[in-house]
Amino acid sequence: MDKPALEYIIIEAFNQINIEGYQVLPLPVNHTISTVGFEITSKDGKKIFFTGDTGPGLSALWEHISPDHIIVDTTFPNKLENRAINAAHLCPKLLKKELIELKNVNGNYPKITLIHLSPRFEKEIRKEVKEVSNELNIPIEIASEGKEIII
Repeated sequence: MDKPALEYIIIEAFNQINIEGYQVLPLPVNHTISTVGFEITSKDGKKIFFTGDTGPGLSALWEHISPDHIIVDTTFPNKLENRAINAAHLCPKLLKKELIELKNVNGNYPKITLIHLSPRFEKEIRKEVKEVSNELNIPIEIASEGKEIII
């Protein structure tokens, strides 16, 4: 076989690798188990930062990346902020703090798309995210099945 369908490689945080022409930078994120997010840079220089399960502490990464778009977990409503912290997830209030830190470092806000909203609290999270969006004067989108993101 000339080219395997799947190849496992070891990646290390802060060690950029090339995958099919995309520059991929793995970055450690705060979660209850070892977890990484990825800043992916396209051939034309556009950058996206994707992280699934993550809690507060993203601000430690902002000096290392400059994404045009962030896709990030926001699992709990603000009333469960302590639960979010203990489970190493975000709520809209914690997300807002992380985004303000990002602007302080990079000078602007990238596009934001949220994932991993708890279905039980989705309506409440959406309302609180809208408030954050209004307070920061930035659009914050919620991912949905079939939604396309163009960067």
